[in-house]
Amino acid sequence: MLRYRRLIVVWLVCLTGLAACVSNNPPAPAPVQPTPAPLHGYHITLYDQNGNATGRYDVGPSDIVRDDPLRQDIWFRVGGQEKHFHGSYQKERY
Repeated sequence: MLRYRRLIVVWLVCLTGLAACVSNNPPAPAPVQPTPAPLHGYHITLYDQNGNATGRYDVGPSDIVRDDPLRQDIWFRVGGQEKHFHGSYQKERY
């Protein structure tokens, strides 16, 4: 008889624990995601040796492949093609 009492007590403890896990409360709402910042890009202006602007490109932030201002080299993508320029250039963020 003592064995059955222990079994009943263990069964009641398990049932109470299960009832505590299963709640009637609805799940909490999903966390609010922050609004993403607008995508910015760069205006790249290329200059020749005389300081005249030879080209101007609008590229996204991930379209600049490599930027080496010390050697005056820049690699960037425009229209799916990668371009390389050696010389003076100006990179402005917009």
